[in-house]
Amino acid sequence: MDLIAVLKSEHKIILKILGVIDALAKENKSVLSEAIKLEKVLAIHLKKEDGMIYPVFNGSKEEKLKKLGRLFSEQMKTYAVEIADCLSEIKKAKGNLDSDLSARFEKSSSRIFSRVSIEETILFPAYVKYFSK
Repeated sequence: MDLIAVLKSEHKIILKILGVIDALAKENKSVLSEAIKLEKVLAIHLKKEDGMIYPVFNGSKEEKLKKLGRLFSEQMKTYAVEIADCLSEIKKAKGNLDSDLSARFEKSSSRIFSRVSIEETILFPAYVKYFSK
């Protein structure tokens, strides 16, 4: 299994779901089913990162690689809590976003889009360079 290819594939799925949620929200339609899909895909994806990417960086003998892994891991924990809280609120609202929830989701979504870009330009290339065989 090419871990990085799998993670990038999951990124595409995550971004696609975020786009669908955004489109549905703009049309004042329920986003519940897409929010549930996103929650499941994110859980699977984060489990892979937490179990297979960050530990490799943390186990490195090079301090710069440990630091890189630690920074990415800590930031992702913050984002994961934020999006999980948002998705929980969406489920409570049965997928109907009011202006406050919509703004919160938009902020979380924007962070995820940025995070995906940063992972694919910094974290994943470092993983391939230093840890792939």
